[in-house]
Amino acid sequence: MMKGATDNSQGVGQHEKLHRVISTPMMALLGLNAALGSAILFSVAGITASAGPAGIISFLIGAVLFTVIALTQLELSKTFPEAGAPARYPLYTHGEFAGLINSFANMIWYIFIPPFEGFAVIEGINFFWPVMINSSGFPTLVGVVVAVIATLLFIPLNYFGSRLVGVSNALAGIVKVCLYALLGIGLLAVYHTSGNLVNYGGFVPFGFAGILAALPLVMFAYASARIIADYAEEAKSIRVLKPAIAYLVLGQMLVYVLFDYVFLTGINWSALGVTPGDWAKLSVVTTNPFILLSSNAHLPVLVGIAFVIGIIGPFLTGYVYLGAGARVLLSAGRSGYVNQRFTYLHAKYKVPNWAVVTFGVIGAILAFMTSPIPSIFSIIDYALVGGYLGYSFSAVSMAAARRQGLTKERFSDAGIIPAASFAIGSLIVFWSGWPSVPYALAILTAGVLVFGILFRVHRNIANGLWSVFYILFLLIMTYIGSVGALDIVPFFAASFIVMVVSLVVFYPWGVLSSLHAVDAIKHYDEAHLSTGESVSK
Repeated sequence: MMKGATDNSQGVGQHEKLHRVISTPMMALLGLNAALGSAILFSVAGITASAGPAGIISFLIGAVLFTVIALTQLELSKTFPEAGAPARYPLYTHGEFAGLINSFANMIWYIFIPPFEGFAVIEGINFFWPVMINSSGFPTLVGVVVAVIATLLFIPLNYFGSRLVGVSNALAGIVKVCLYALLGIGLLAVYHTSGNLVNYGGFVPFGFAGILAALPLVMFAYASARIIADYAEEAKSIRVLKPAIAYLVLGQMLVYVLFDYVFLTGINWSALGVTPGDWAKLSVVTTNPFILLSSNAHLPVLVGIAFVIGIIGPFLTGYVYLGAGARVLLSAGRSGYVNQRFTYLHAKYKVPNWAVVTFGVIGAILAFMTSPIPSIFSIIDYALVGGYLGYSFSAVSMAAARRQGLTKERFSDAGIIPAASFAIGSLIVFWSGWPSVPYALAILTAGVLVFGILFRVHRNIANGLWSVFYILFLLIMTYIGSVGALDIVPFFAASFIVMVVSLVVFYPWGVLSSLHAVDAIKHYDEAHLSTGESVSK
């Protein structure tokens, strides 16, 4: 399973590592480049449709919840500082079978983001050149072609080495943050209808349930912080990771709250075709509302900034995500779950060139295949399920690694952090709803079965059995809960059941199913041959 790949004329084998060239500012800006894209530009309308003005509270709660998850990623990334590391954590703590499931859950997260950002680009272009989207909300043939081209353009930007990625992202990130700040402050100066905050059902028109219902989209926006863990192998030092994650989560929260507030106080109900105060109807808004707000302000400067952000913002986000996804594919190759060719690094640039090209081509194919989907949010939900399943796996691995003696530096001795992270991941998957959960799990199951058979993954089945029943439990709860097909169990009761059963049954089962300490260290050393290190050194 862990055999090194042979060298070829364009790449080197598994033992070669990526260049360590990314500093703390570069890493934080890399994450911000991933965060400040379509997630805030498009999801704010969906969040407001679920929570009304209380979407601001959802963003604040999301920042707290994701800080807990970020602490899990921080401790694990310091223990396993390698490319695409979150896709490998359960391999080290639970063996091959759980590692395979987690690896493909992470793949689902990344495989849908580049085409999603490609479609976000054409949404921005369509405002000034309305040939990209038809009257029914579907991409036209021209729009599909542009989205595919945009996705393919992510490839060359990721091909020429970590140093170029770090420097270009730092420069682009600084410009991007400045543009977002200018647009947010500019719109706030022009629009400030504070009555929108209280006049239509009060500040919390849908109650606390609405605040929670908005959290999946909110957590999708925050989830880009895991980018830092995926690029950990290229950090100049593992000391880079802690401040980078802290700056990223704080920066995200400030921008997200600003843009949500601007949207709430600047809503032009008639321009959106929505009856004033009909918050739920905002779910039909699938275009970039900030371009519309800027256009209605009749200020060319704001229109120009909004247009640049509407196109360049998602494009740069897609570029970062494709690079991170390629590193997840690299990690799958190192784990033995896909062809060893994906472990090759370019002889000159030291990037996973085969993984970069393959991920870009798959993204372009998905952009073409998903083009009939009229709503941009449809793609988000599949990615969200895979991503937060991965976070749940990471939480179990964090607790298991501590028991096994693999952990190199504990953030704290409190066992509540991984447990809370596991509960949060479980709830976000559940709240993603029907049919997103079964569709995402069908993709996950197909990937696990096909590649598990092709690459003969048969070890440590017992150690990973908990994860199979955990996923089935979430599927059943989604089906019978208020977010599902049957709507038998009320929202709060179903959420409580998911949280309690996850913490009382599946979290301890997962932790206790981990490899024995001696076996874990031996297995870690065997698996870690792919990066040329050993925990026993």
